[in-house]
Amino acid sequence: MVATRQGIVGCFMKRKTVQETIETCDGLDLFCETYPVDEPQGVAIISHGFGEHCGVYKSLADALQDQNFAVFTYDLRGHGKSPGERGDFGSLGDVVDDLELLVARANERYESKPLFLLGHNIGGSIAAIYTVKTRPHIGGLLLSHLPFHIESSSVQRIIKPLLKVFLPIESEHKAQDFLGAVQANDELLHHQALTMMATVELDEGHHRLQRKGDQLVCPLYVVCKKSHGAEHQRFFDRTLSYSKEIALHDMHPSAPSVFEPMIAWMAKRVPEFESMDEAVEDDDTELSARSF
Repeated sequence: MVATRQGIVGCFMKRKTVQETIETCDGLDLFCETYPVDEPQGVAIISHGFGEHCGVYKSLADALQDQNFAVFTYDLRGHGKSPGERGDFGSLGDVVDDLELLVARANERYESKPLFLLGHNIGGSIAAIYTVKTRPHIGGLLLSHLPFHIESSSVQRIIKPLLKVFLPIESEHKAQDFLGAVQANDELLHHQALTMMATVELDEGHHRLQRKGDQLVCPLYVVCKKSHGAEHQRFFDRTLSYSKEIALHDMHPSAPSVFEPMIAWMAKRVPEFESMDEAVEDDDTELSARSF
């Protein structure tokens, strides 16, 4: 296999994608696009960032499939081809539950294969919160540019049940600022700001992540901007992951310079997963009952 700037070149396998939906607990049909592999070495689920959609990650999904990983991508509520008010992903609990449903589908189709969760921006927050909350037995958690610096005021937290208005936040939380000019005319991108309610929920979720980071023990790979390195480093240091790595990079994870090292890291974790001591899984089972 040869790594190039255009992507990781495999054995010229024929790529295949399947479009489907997954029904949420409250009856929404979320759009999914899967990249199946007959006998994969592992399985990846990609959770996109705020304002994006799963198609943004096609280059990453193609590269993963070329390296014999089956891939599941999906559009969050209110994003891409999924139903819901544009840019409104609902409650944090809703989107974590949605990811859990997709994890169950992936495990059903590819039983016993190591599962990797990849999340960018808010998608990374969702994947991290799901992992800390449920303590799944996975091959690894890969997080890109978590929005740790989103903060809400004490007043906003108090009136959270009443929040339904938009609150502008830093421009980097608009999808087009992370993507290049090639994506500028993508009609499925959403360019408005987070709702105030979403801002409060993410802030609360990140505080819980920082407090409960020591409950994260699965392999961990973190990519963050240099300007946000301190927040990510605190979270990274608190985790008890037995294998972890952090990389400073300002590019979006759809860029080969970012995803090629990620895929190489995943490939190294596959044999670790297969030979993992059963005692680790037993310990996870005991801790999984703790409330996030």
